[in-house]
Amino acid sequence: YHPQDGSSIFCQWHNAPLIESDGTIIGVVSVVEDITKRKLEDDVLSQAYEELEKRVSERTKQLAAANEVLKAEIRERRQVESELGNNLELLNLFLEYVPAAIAMFDQQMRYQFVSRHWYSEYNISDDNIIGKSYYDVFPETPERWKKIHQWCLEGYSAECEEDLFIRANGEQQWLKWEIGPWVDIAGKISGIIMSTEVITERKEAQESLKRLNQDLSRSNRELEQFAYVASHDLQEPLRAISSYTQLLAKKYQSHLDAQADKYIHYIVDGATNMQQLIQDLLSFSRVGTHGKQLAVTDCEVVLNRVLDNLNVAIIESDAIVTHDSLPVVMGDDIQLSQLLQNLIGNAIKFRSQELPRVHISAELKGKEWIFSVRDNGIGIEPEYFERIFTIFQRLHTRREYPGTGIGLAVCKKIVERHGGKIWVESELGVGTTFYFSIPQPDHELNII
Repeated sequence: YHPQDGSSIFCQWHNAPLIESDGTIIGVVSVVEDITKRKLEDDVLSQAYEELEKRVSERTKQLAAANEVLKAEIRERRQVESELGNNLELLNLFLEYVPAAIAMFDQQMRYQFVSRHWYSEYNISDDNIIGKSYYDVFPETPERWKKIHQWCLEGYSAECEEDLFIRANGEQQWLKWEIGPWVDIAGKISGIIMSTEVITERKEAQESLKRLNQDLSRSNRELEQFAYVASHDLQEPLRAISSYTQLLAKKYQSHLDAQADKYIHYIVDGATNMQQLIQDLLSFSRVGTHGKQLAVTDCEVVLNRVLDNLNVAIIESDAIVTHDSLPVVMGDDIQLSQLLQNLIGNAIKFRSQELPRVHISAELKGKEWIFSVRDNGIGIEPEYFERIFTIFQRLHTRREYPGTGIGLAVCKKIVERHGGKIWVESELGVGTTFYFSIPQPDHELNII
């Protein structure tokens, strides 16, 4: 309703007919009530209600979203707890069955956990030492160990490669151990973890090896003394025998018959063979004791030196010696020269009716060089492939092929000193190929 003053009000109308006693309607009764205030209050209340509904709806959505997040977090936590439980179970199983003696202690050095190997390693008869003091289980613990334990309980770590532990029964055990602190989830040091290994057998083996090395050093010194004797004292009488026998043959040549000349020849030949045998024995014994330190060695240079040394034999036998490009290796150039000279010399010596042909090559396979010396000589039967590398083993008489049977044994010893191996492939009447390997260093080799 809009009064004449231009304002607006809300009204509530109530109309009823005005009726006479005879039923005649004679007018209308109207009641007007000003409800502006109540209307304004209802509008405010309605707006408040709508706002409340809106807020409740938004909050409900937020709570629903938060509830979904909470459910997801609960599911994730349950999964983590499940996995943690499984991991803890696996960790316990691992620590229990790991082949190492491991134990966990609290601040009072009481056992909190112990691996099964701990029991067997220290011959502990008590099958459950959890909660017991380390010092009750091992009353013989030395004071220096107790100080180390306390030091580690303060947050430090300690380890020892070899430590002697004398048990209460007098038994001596050599131990390797590591000790470090462990902390709880709050970061507080709660105790120490100890990992030990009984290395008594290994220590005894090391001592035995040390004694063997000492014996080997003594044997090497004795071998050196023998080499000196062999190179001087033993050869001097042989030279005297050979010289005086030759003088005897020269002075009394006209007074001796053919049989005597034959005997003199045997004496001289025997003395010469004995001198050569002694020289070869010296060469064999000195491979490991007189070798130079392995250094960068150009095998091309080594082979050229060998071919110069064998020049007379090559010319006399009309041999043809060829070779591929040879590598640079870590080696003893003197011994490698001796190795190649023995193999090439044998290829020329044990030749067939054909002109000798010898070929030297090398191929890198993996981390080693495989050298080969191939010939077209008389060949070797397979049953002798291993035997020929044994000292004094000969397949022919000295009359057929001169030599002492030591050359290939020297070759084997040289190759083994260089960290390789030597073998042979051959076909009787066709030819022979000797192979030997020399390790290739990881770094590049350069000739200075």
